[in-house]
Amino acid sequence: PLPATVAGKGQPCGTGANLAEKIATNFKTYSPGSSIVITVTVTNTAGRRCAVPTPCPRLAAAICDSNGHQAWATPTAGRGCTAMARLMQPGETIAYPVRVEGVSLATGLYSTTGPNPETATAYGRSYFTVC
Repeated sequence: PLPATVAGKGQPCGTGANLAEKIATNFKTYSPGSSIVITVTVTNTAGRRCAVPTPCPRLAAAICDSNGHQAWATPTAGRGCTAMARLMQPGETIAYPVRVEGVSLATGLYSTTGPNPETATAYGRSYFTVC
């Protein structure tokens, strides 16, 4: 069985508000060479609207092997574009997907998370296998 998913801590959204963030792949098992879709789901858990920057140029995500070494990361790590912020209503959810293609992962256990400590803490960690 796969290790349990590690919940993300989210990111602050204004004073006293927080976003719930979760990272996951579209499947839990892949064959070598398969494309993988990583999605970060963001939910406004605050009782008020919250401005959320959109990832630019795209979502920042990473795949790590079972030893914790980064096996893949978005070529241009996404950063928040405040000029393109979206105002989320309380309880609203947005999904940001990124497709991983052309990556040759050896058979084994992998996880997906953010590519740096800040995004890794916010997103949490989700596990999958290549076999």
